[in-house]
Amino acid sequence: MLGCRSEKYPVLVVPPPSPTSRIQLTPIDLPALRGVRCDTGREAALYAILEIIGAGVGCIDFDEDGRCDLFFPCGGGIDADQSTVLGKSCNLLRNLAPNEAGDVTAAARLAAEDLYAHGVAAADFNGDGYSDLIVYGFHGLRLYVNMGDGTFTDATQAAGLANIPWSTSVAWFDADSDGQLDLYGTGYVNWSFENNPECIGWWGGRRDVCPPMKFDALPDWFCRFSEGSFQRSDHVFTSPNTGRGLGILAFRLSENDRYPSLYVTNDMTANHFFVADESGKYEEQAVLYGLAVDGVGVPNASMGVALLDSNGDSLSDLFVTNFDHEYMALYNSQGLNFSYDSLKFGLSGEFPPVVGFGVVATDLDCDGDEDVFVVNGGVEYEPAAFEMEQEPVLLENIGSRRFRRVLPHEAFRNKEVGRGCAVLDWNNDGYPELVSSNLWHSPLL
Repeated sequence: MLGCRSEKYPVLVVPPPSPTSRIQLTPIDLPALRGVRCDTGREAALYAILEIIGAGVGCIDFDEDGRCDLFFPCGGGIDADQSTVLGKSCNLLRNLAPNEAGDVTAAARLAAEDLYAHGVAAADFNGDGYSDLIVYGFHGLRLYVNMGDGTFTDATQAAGLANIPWSTSVAWFDADSDGQLDLYGTGYVNWSFENNPECIGWWGGRRDVCPPMKFDALPDWFCRFSEGSFQRSDHVFTSPNTGRGLGILAFRLSENDRYPSLYVTNDMTANHFFVADESGKYEEQAVLYGLAVDGVGVPNASMGVALLDSNGDSLSDLFVTNFDHEYMALYNSQGLNFSYDSLKFGLSGEFPPVVGFGVVATDLDCDGDEDVFVVNGGVEYEPAAFEMEQEPVLLENIGSRRFRRVLPHEAFRNKEVGRGCAVLDWNNDGYPELVSSNLWHSPLL
């Protein structure tokens, strides 16, 4: 039953939550954040799985003034009578001072309302020194090119990206090591107004959002950048790439690798790990590398993913967030493959269990190892256990060998339906700040 610890997972003694920690977080009150809200169309009462995907957050110095600015995709709405998904303008907040920000969405020419947006990926894809944006969601995506004067222009059509399908995650990466950034995006499920089944929730016998297993998975997509535009090049990935994708991360297994590898986390199907051969063709090898499933061979919910060095061995490990009856997954690099080390690192006893989404890893207490921050929130309006609104989880790395949960303090006083998070240095003092995005409520910094 959802919310109950499955018997397949052994009980392990874990470090108790810490009432004290060197990690101290203080909320930053930015009035501009109160004007940001991610809507979903929940009021249409369709209980569509589209509504619970949520929105992420991006950190980008769009005006090159040396300060990190914030970009928030803001979802949209649903017109049940017209069977139409509605878009909503995103928000770009310019960093003006340590405790001040201004909404410059309209001035930056980003106030389009034709996209039900889930997330954003920033990169300087054209090499002009300014960060450009891919904003993605239900109606495909938009490529906004940074003009270098504080404004953006919509280059989606000209760049060959007008017909991209519904995407839940998108990554920039140089797939063929030609010095130009390509794009990989994850498909999720085949939801539509015609395929919106009625599901009864666990609590109260009333209708609720259907689980992902009620839908077929949609395939991922890949576009290679060449001669000024993007071309669909799905054939570069020679293995099946269909799996209800939610998270994506590109990285090199070692400094000597010619091509980056690509990790895709899938919702209730095995995760994918694409590794390139000498010709630049990518083959799915998650089982071979120990990254497909959990420690007992079961696919997990796998919502968010972060890269970190969990044990100080200078190898890249992977941290994956999961559902409340699953462990947060730590895949520890052994050099040639990965081991599922959640139990070893004390991740078997979150208090209370949470539905994890966005995750970042950074050294929050400046002790030389990486800590983990996870934002959480349910995917049913009336969950079987706990609440849809959940507090963030802060995991302190203890001596690069264990994680211990830091008990909630002032920064976590409000529960939210968390979806995205990022790490940045908002006030340029050399210490990391955290930002999180939520459904229906303002982001937190």
